[in-house]
Amino acid sequence: MVRILLPPGASPLRTTVGVELQADCLAGIRVRNSPGRTRDPCFAGSSRRLPAQRWERDGPLVATLRRQLGVITGKTHMVEFAFGGTGRNSHHGSPYNPWDAAAHRSVGGSSSGAGVSLLEGSALLAFGSDTAGSVRIPVCMTGNAGLKVTIGRWSTEGVVPLSFTFDTPGLLARSVCDLAFGFAALDPAGIDPFALVAQGGARDLTGVRIGVGDPFLWRDCDAGIAEAVQEAVDTLVRAGAVANDFTLPESEAAYGVFLDGGLSAIELRSFLDRELPEWLDQLDPVIALAVRHAESLSAREYLARIARLGILSRTAAPRLAAVDVIASPTLCVTPPLMSEVADADSHLRINRRIVRNTVAVNYLGDIACARPADTWRDGVVVAVSLAFTEFEAATGKASWQKSDTPSLQAPRQTTLSARCW
Repeated sequence: MVRILLPPGASPLRTTVGVELQADCLAGIRVRNSPGRTRDPCFAGSSRRLPAQRWERDGPLVATLRRQLGVITGKTHMVEFAFGGTGRNSHHGSPYNPWDAAAHRSVGGSSSGAGVSLLEGSALLAFGSDTAGSVRIPVCMTGNAGLKVTIGRWSTEGVVPLSFTFDTPGLLARSVCDLAFGFAALDPAGIDPFALVAQGGARDLTGVRIGVGDPFLWRDCDAGIAEAVQEAVDTLVRAGAVANDFTLPESEAAYGVFLDGGLSAIELRSFLDRELPEWLDQLDPVIALAVRHAESLSAREYLARIARLGILSRTAAPRLAAVDVIASPTLCVTPPLMSEVADADSHLRINRRIVRNTVAVNYLGDIACARPADTWRDGVVVAVSLAFTEFEAATGKASWQKSDTPSLQAPRQTTLSARCW
């Protein structure tokens, strides 16, 4: 029998650990490929096993997890080299979204199996990486919660790189309360998990400034998305928060850099050229074209993109300082059918729309938490994104969402998740 101490509001764990855990220990963690784990083959979603000496050692996050007696229940599916938000993987198959019992629908990516493992019940927390939304996209499409931390706060050692500029480890969980507890337990700053959760749960929302209504982040959403997120914001306003009209033109400009090619393709290509050149001829067809074309990118253009993003980050700072948090739909799309992303062209088109609202957080250097705003309703599962610029704001204001927005019920059918995670 296992006795596990949890903070108030945290979801129960399923575990087979035969010991009594310390109060600040984590259990039932499901780990996807990228963070690295001793003794397990590492593929990073590719068709071949990566060199064991380099990629089959614990990274700092997994090492911290082990020290706290966390139970690593397995690895989950991911997009090859984390390069994409649709969840498609032609080598190993793509997970099924448990919210749709009738069709093979996307669970998002690149941490595609992580969100499914939470719904399936085999994990309380899941690790992922977030380069353009790879933690927040799957939690939005599966009805979970996700946290993208500040670049550099958590080490990327042991993480197979997509973009050495923007790769950021992150967490996925079934609730914001679980996210806060897991974050504090894993963070090198030594935060008390119980104190953090208590602080968030007791926070007074009076006067909290929520930036709402940026035309770029709210426009052209699939039916039901903007309405559900607005309902969540209205709930916070009724609790005392203040909704301010807010525009952040740098978000759209940052997305423009992404559409021009961004940094991920060339930085992934650089990594493969140096360390895994044999993998280039075996890439998943849906990502191969972008990776191969990246070799034609000039150093001048690459540096110009970096400079452009730096300027955008600086010009966004005073606008961000005028609010405490930005609320928007995490995604402007509902989970697409996997048949709609079967070839490279359709995958590229839909992937661009999937990351539209998430990539600016990475490119502008912000923090973001995504959490459910509505259950599966007429084919829609919606998440509200809360973006911050400071760690203190994120740890406090992300936590209070857990009791002030609609809670997510269990999916109508979970058996599909066993087919592929």
